[in-house]
Amino acid sequence: MKPSQHKPISSLALVTCTLVLSASAAFADKFLLDGASITLVLPKVYCPLSRTHPVEKLYYEQQDDLQKGINQVVQIGVMCAKQKALRAGEHVGGFAIWLMAAPRGIPSRVPSTVSRATYIATMAQKIPINDMIAGRLKKEGVGVDINQTGVIAQNGDALFGVLAAKTQTDEGPRTTAAVFALTTIAGHGLSFHVYGPLEDAKSFDATSFDPLLALSKEALAATIAANDAVPAR
Repeated sequence: MKPSQHKPISSLALVTCTLVLSASAAFADKFLLDGASITLVLPKVYCPLSRTHPVEKLYYEQQDDLQKGINQVVQIGVMCAKQKALRAGEHVGGFAIWLMAAPRGIPSRVPSTVSRATYIATMAQKIPINDMIAGRLKKEGVGVDINQTGVIAQNGDALFGVLAAKTQTDEGPRTTAAVFALTTIAGHGLSFHVYGPLEDAKSFDATSFDPLLALSKEALAATIAANDAVPAR
């Protein structure tokens, strides 16, 4: 995705504050989502993009269009070491994104009687879930061919799935690997997605997702810990 093409990512989320403890600490942002105060954490090597920066906001606009009627875009991040290049209009090869489930534009609430583990088990039965996104990509004219590869890991806190997407670029075809994690926080279904280039598509196998899976697990564990530590109101 090239910012210069003005084809990026949006959301109705309200950022209330940003916390970062040190250069080695992860960014933790508080959002007011559908009346719930939720803290979302990015992997330590990622920095959040701004909805007001002239280049970064394009990523939100693009994702808002692609996710419309499916998810609400809450936050997007890129590797901190690549943020300067992104702002200069360069292709950075990957990003991370937090989404809130919002079918038909309505935030999906999880009943208090449904535990996180039950929610995850239910969602596992609905994979593949990316058919809707694939259809939207085709409709929007984005040259992406998604190959769903299914669930790769699951625990009591989250369900982790993977996919590979082939994108047609000016430099030729590019294959991107992605890991998505589904969970529930403060009575809402949320998901974290992290994308990265697959340098050697010919040697692609399940282990190709390991680096992204580690990042996803890091973000999920930190996010769940930050929110579960706060008493429900």
